[in-house]
Amino acid sequence: MNYTVNKNISLGATVINFLNQRGASGTINGAELITDASQYYERLLTGTYIMPLTGQFSVSFNF
Repeated sequence: MNYTVNKNISLGATVINFLNQRGASGTINGAELITDASQYYERLLTGTYIMPLTGQFSVSFNF
C-alpha cells in the first residue's frame, strides 16, 4: 500500500507472507527412491523457501 502525503513525501507499507505459511520446498530429480546419496555429493542442488511473516514500512522524500 502506498500513500502520497504531498508532492514531496510518500509513505508505503508491505506485508510479506500474510498467511504466515512455513517451510522449504524443492525436489532432486531422480532422488525419490535412492538409498545411497553419494552420487549427489559436490553437486549444486537448489530449493526454495518461504520468507516468514514480515512487515515493511517506507518513507520517501523527493526534493
